[in-house]
Amino acid sequence: MRIPDKALTQHIVFVGKTGSGKTYAAKAAVVEPLLERKARVCILDPTGAWWGLKSSASGKAAGFPVVVFGGDHADVPLTANMGAALAELVAGQNLPCVIDLSDMGMGEKYGFVADFCEMLLRRNRQPLHLIIDEADEFAPQGAGAAKDPKLSTMLNRVDRIVRRGRRLGFRCVLISQRPAVLHKNVLTQAATLIAMRLPAPQDRDAVKDWITGQADAEQGKAVLASLSKLDRGEGWVWFPEGGVLTRTTFPRIRTFDSGATPEEGESVPEPTTLAAVDLSAIEGALQAATAEAAANDPKALRAEVARLKAELAKAQRAPAGPTPKEIDALQLALNEANDNRRWLADELAYHQRAIDAVREYLAALASGGARTLESPQWPDSITLRPGLAPIFNTNGQSHKKGPASLPAPQSPRPARAAPAEGISKPIQKFLDALAWWRSVGVDRPTVAQVAFIAGYAPNSGTTDTYLSRMSTAGLIQRDRGTLAATEAGQAAANPVEQPGTLRTLHEHVRANLDGPLTKFLDVLTKNGPREILAADLATAAGYTPSSGTTDTYLSRLSTLGLITRSRGVVIPTEVLFPRGLR
Repeated sequence: MRIPDKALTQHIVFVGKTGSGKTYAAKAAVVEPLLERKARVCILDPTGAWWGLKSSASGKAAGFPVVVFGGDHADVPLTANMGAALAELVAGQNLPCVIDLSDMGMGEKYGFVADFCEMLLRRNRQPLHLIIDEADEFAPQGAGAAKDPKLSTMLNRVDRIVRRGRRLGFRCVLISQRPAVLHKNVLTQAATLIAMRLPAPQDRDAVKDWITGQADAEQGKAVLASLSKLDRGEGWVWFPEGGVLTRTTFPRIRTFDSGATPEEGESVPEPTTLAAVDLSAIEGALQAATAEAAANDPKALRAEVARLKAELAKAQRAPAGPTPKEIDALQLALNEANDNRRWLADELAYHQRAIDAVREYLAALASGGARTLESPQWPDSITLRPGLAPIFNTNGQSHKKGPASLPAPQSPRPARAAPAEGISKPIQKFLDALAWWRSVGVDRPTVAQVAFIAGYAPNSGTTDTYLSRMSTAGLIQRDRGTLAATEAGQAAANPVEQPGTLRTLHEHVRANLDGPLTKFLDVLTKNGPREILAADLATAAGYTPSSGTTDTYLSRLSTLGLITRSRGVVIPTEVLFPRGLR
């Protein structure tokens, strides 16, 4: 049975007891067809059962040129600290691979997969079929994760890939012999269920939960009734969205069955021919990524900080005066302290303005008046009415420095007294941001462009939630990371009365950044859409390139969606330089 192409663009789950043939079926129905069409495929293999993809079924001819990392048949050895580096490699190119984790202990495995998934979330932006065998090992249901921090971290990151990762290109194939112990948040995200023999009632109940959320309950009764009686290699393929529900026997795989269980007294022969892979470029890229990951490893950085503190304490106890090198280091520390002092001064000034505003409101209240003061520094208005306490219309937001939040943008359009009927304030901001981009000639802005104008972080769960609601309500259309308002969305947006030029865009962006960030912005806008070395950018902005202050500011610009960073190079995004805008 061929899995429909549309199903392959969404998440799929294979469930079946051990020995039912689920991994075999996944190879035949999904993985081999994907490799045949040269799709991007990565397999997390905790049992060492997938390396046979490199050879034919007979073992006498080459299979697919899949790189095996780790395990007894490794092309490239694998260690527990290589998760982030390997994810960089997988995210950056079409590298069909098997990541064999069978030699790792549980703690090592948890740490590796957590690092791997976190870096994939950061870097991957193209369709990637991520096959997770024994998925309940990486996303378990139950209280175990709460007792083990490493397990909890891994579960959180696998969950984020499955639940939030489709817009980043992830198409997950989950394989589990015990759906009852596979985390429900993960299981229920699958659009296609492939159910094989399941004799345990609790496992059939888990399948029932999937049916309740995805498919027809009456059809599900026949499926559930048959699950305990299915033969080996036989299963149901259910893709409700595509109208597919069929009971089938899966075909034989075309590659070597490296997951076969030997019978008593039998030994499984090794294949004589494996597909050749070019490891020279892979090993070089992996070494570079590993070195970069090690240089940014938090444990190593903390150890370096502790070492420097010890050296400073030793120097302070020494009777001799400081050397020229020590003087330079102290001067650098003083410069960074001054940077932080200026930042804190900005913060203090902000809060002083807030105090002055509240005092003004209190004075108005005492005189019996009612006032509403609009200020671009506040997320929304603050209204006082006689005899009532202040009403802070902030939608749960607060003023925070740092990459976790965005300052509310100064509106480039006339303010409406209230959102359109039936539309919340946050959604109104997104609709108005789309209208603003249309006014400057960008009909399909990116999510980052719209989120910045609306005042939200582009990669946050909050932004994704509001965009999902707008799409469901028919207000927007989403396509490959871009957005467009429908006729209904355009009708609900506020009118825009601002000429569309690159200069007005940069002025608007500048008005919504604090003092230090505007220095970096001025250098970027002067340099144009070309990339620039991070060290050159920091120097031109008046900051020390290697300082933690500089890294903090660049991280904030990246979170705002204004830049991307890669190996010491800063690249302005289309938020700053939209196509066709001059």
